[in-house]
Amino acid sequence: MSEHTGTHFDAPLHFVKGAAAIDSVALQTFFGRMTKIDARDCGPREAVGVERIKTFEAEHGEIRAGDAVFFHFGWDRFWEDPGDHPSFLSDWPGLSREASQYLLDRRVRIVGSDCLSLDCFGSTDFPAHNMMLEAGVLIGENFARLGDVPVFSFLITLPLPIAGGSGSPIRAVAAFAKGAHSNTLSSIAI
Repeated sequence: MSEHTGTHFDAPLHFVKGAAAIDSVALQTFFGRMTKIDARDCGPREAVGVERIKTFEAEHGEIRAGDAVFFHFGWDRFWEDPGDHPSFLSDWPGLSREASQYLLDRRVRIVGSDCLSLDCFGSTDFPAHNMMLEAGVLIGENFARLGDVPVFSFLITLPLPIAGGSGSPIRAVAAFAKGAHSNTLSSIAI
């Protein structure tokens, strides 16, 4: 199994020589507030711009330092029917250079999506990977069921402690209040 199989994190070492491997990332990085931005209306190979993020913040509040920010492109829908699997493997949207910088300015800890890469399909310069990983921000890829998660939740993940690993498969869970006035927590494997 590859370090980048299924739902996984990319560690800085994935793109940055001599950077942190997955086994040296602080454990507190893998737990904390998660922000989900709906981007299902993005077209194939479309790069999310800053305006989408600013519109989200105007509606829901600012992204906070230390947040894990995930973009729900709806790409996980291609796993429901085996006949759609080839669609999962091509033309996915991603993050623009400007949106990547905006999130770095917000001092996020993780950025991810439900696609095979945070960069658009066919990217040759990989702006999201290069910028995020250079800054020590983890990248989450192939997350499922983001559509079942509220805008804000608590992300719980743990990677395998692969010595010198450039990434790791993970089990990801989003925890959130079941109702607006409830003390009961719901959780969804993502």
